[in-house]
Amino acid sequence: MTPSRHPYTPQAQLGAEDARIMELQFEAQDEDVLATARACIGAREFLRTVHLLRDRKSAKARFLSLYSQFMVCRLL
Repeated sequence: MTPSRHPYTPQAQLGAEDARIMELQFEAQDEDVLATARACIGAREFLRTVHLLRDRKSAKARFLSLYSQFMVCRLL
């Protein structure tokens, strides 16, 4: 007899391979914006970088956005 599943139990998480494929798709969608964001970071335009990356989903975009937010706070 298998235990019944509680209705509020979260769904099984994606497998490692599925998560990697999804991340590669996000990176491909964000490729141009990531290049622009890197150029803005190089020019020390951190607020512009945060603005560019606000709706992006890839891990690289989230990291660059958080890094830029940190640098903005550090420079104040």
